[in-house]
Amino acid sequence: MKCEKCSSLLKKVVIKKYNYGESGVKNVWLMNIPGLLCKNCDQEIAIVPAPLELHEVIAKAIVLHKTSLLSGEEIRFLRTQLRLSQIDFSKKISLTPESLSRIENNKLPVSDDTDRRVRLYYIRHLAEPKRSYSLSLDVLDKIISMKAIHSESFKINHIKNHWELSKVAA
Repeated sequence: MKCEKCSSLLKKVVIKKYNYGESGVKNVWLMNIPGLLCKNCDQEIAIVPAPLELHEVIAKAIVLHKTSLLSGEEIRFLRTQLRLSQIDFSKKISLTPESLSRIENNKLPVSDDTDRRVRLYYIRHLAEPKRSYSLSLDVLDKIISMKAIHSESFKINHIKNHWELSKVAA
């Protein structure tokens, strides 16, 4: 395979830490993923294996492990994981489509109540026999009440052909 910038040959590498901005969520870091590197111009290309599984791990990390309020971009990510339009999702979580749009574009802050409804909707609608998403309202309220001031990042490792959430990092 050749580099798009300079047409030199690309070499297989392991990318130690990659910001997965393509997900639409800025605070997701992929660890030890395969990639390609151009020896001539140093362009690095990440290869993201099993993206559907990865997006499930990201969603679970956001819903179950984030201790501060969800961001607009995280709510958009969860909505798209559910394959719902803004109109349909806004009805499910008791918002107007305009309010949801403003939240997803960070023009309106996320309230405790909206955060709770989004998390609960996601958990309730993805509960399948093969998954266990048991989370009580008390636990969810405790997570939300922590309201971390810092931005939380999620580090996700690619290990033996599957994705694992590392410890949530500040």
